[in-house]
Amino acid sequence: MIPESSKKDTSSSSNVSQLSEQLKQSTALQSNNGTLVASAQSFEPYKRDSSGKSRDFISKGERVHNEITYRGVDWLVNSAFGIAFAFVTHRTKLGRDYFAKPVEHFFTKVLSPFIKNKQNLAHSAEWGGTFVSIMFGGTVTIPPLMYLENPKHKIPIVKKLDEWIYGKEAVEKDEKFAKAYQEIEHQPKKDFSTGMYSRLLALAPLLAMTVHKPTNAFIKKNFYDYISKASKYVSEAIGFGEKGYWAKMDHHGNDNTPISHWNYLHRTLAFDVGLTVLYSFLHEGTYKLFARKKDDRKHHRMENDNNHDGITRNPFLEGA
Repeated sequence: MIPESSKKDTSSSSNVSQLSEQLKQSTALQSNNGTLVASAQSFEPYKRDSSGKSRDFISKGERVHNEITYRGVDWLVNSAFGIAFAFVTHRTKLGRDYFAKPVEHFFTKVLSPFIKNKQNLAHSAEWGGTFVSIMFGGTVTIPPLMYLENPKHKIPIVKKLDEWIYGKEAVEKDEKFAKAYQEIEHQPKKDFSTGMYSRLLALAPLLAMTVHKPTNAFIKKNFYDYISKASKYVSEAIGFGEKGYWAKMDHHGNDNTPISHWNYLHRTLAFDVGLTVLYSFLHEGTYKLFARKKDDRKHHRMENDNNHDGITRNPFLEGA
């Protein structure tokens, strides 16, 4: 005769086995628009890789969306806010007293053990201050990046772009588009903390280039100055020039040498636009990398939990 306790243990074990088998055999679910939403297989690394290297098909609409996100918002919009913030903090008394001067003092203190020449130290501190001003101004672009990278918003935008490029009928009938949108849905989440960490990592080498006077002087002469000349030419061609307010002279922001608001604006524009185009690629790479690594850690923890209790869970059904 089998003891009652043994019967209970056997029954409990059977229930666990049945539950595990049901979860393993859970089939793909179908969303409202007919796109297949995969079960546990959708969470394989290549399905979650936001770099797109392992994906079979990336539509032109998604590529356009990526350029809008990182070259449009993360470069051009970022530059616009950065230039505005740098101008206010360096060319107004309020901005100088409460932002530019304290930041430059910080750079002077930090760099003084490494830069003994006072003129070079002042140059590095001033350019470092401009860099930080631009960085602070550009931080406002993190929320728009998060919005554009959120699958809830990204998929409709990419789909609309694909319909313009390929035609609505082709997008609706070709299964590769449905699969591509499914893969976007399961890309690693790009949140604010990931955006900030990746931003700081992308900015670090650019800041080093800026405060190192020989490197910064070389880039300014061979790159920034050409951008400045081009921006002045375009501005003057459409009727804007160095007159009125823009002709006012101020030494701050130019190695203590007087410079007009007009020339400072275009010098800062050249510095920001020239540096931020490189930043946009660095930030794109680090943002996607950090998001992927964070997602990998999450799934690694889930796998450990599964192994611990002996049940293979379906992360989609559990809302992971």
